[in-house]
Amino acid sequence: MDTRVRGAGRTLRGWCLKPLTDGRYGSAYIRIEEGEIALNDCEVTQEMTNESSLMTFTIDEPGHRALRMVRRALALHGLQIAAELDVTLRIEQELSAEVAPCVVLSVDDPALLLEGIVFHRGAALEIPQPVVVSGGDRHTEVLVRSVESLIARGLPASVQNPALQLQARIVRAIETVADCVHDQMPVSA
Repeated sequence: MDTRVRGAGRTLRGWCLKPLTDGRYGSAYIRIEEGEIALNDCEVTQEMTNESSLMTFTIDEPGHRALRMVRRALALHGLQIAAELDVTLRIEQELSAEVAPCVVLSVDDPALLLEGIVFHRGAALEIPQPVVVSGGDRHTEVLVRSVESLIARGLPASVQNPALQLQARIVRAIETVADCVHDQMPVSA
């Protein structure tokens, strides 16, 4: 991914995950100032597993066209987009940085959301589920949480069952317009 930061003398700060040699994650505070990068290690935060947390699909279409295809596929499977975040625009406005087009769709089915929150209000943290659509001029990637990542979260059954149903419907919808290429290594939740 091509990332260019505009604006001389601008300081960027934030947290990132840093893989450690023993297979665990450590968090790190990163600061970029006038081309210099400072990385301060912090404590270990999460064990690595061999299970993937994301499924990656590809669409051989430009990002804007692929986004329309994904929206249409989700709608045809009875799913709704509760919210949409244009990550590219936000980063450009807030940090004056250019990144590849990236949109996060919060996908849900109100009936599954109701089923989940009736028994556990925490279901609202899992439903809607994020679907990331990121692409350039030639092809687009669509990222979806894997079943393994939802199971590994240790959610109560009253939350897990509707979340898994939603994830399965999202995957079926995406598979109608994209090819599944691979699962990705774990990321923090």
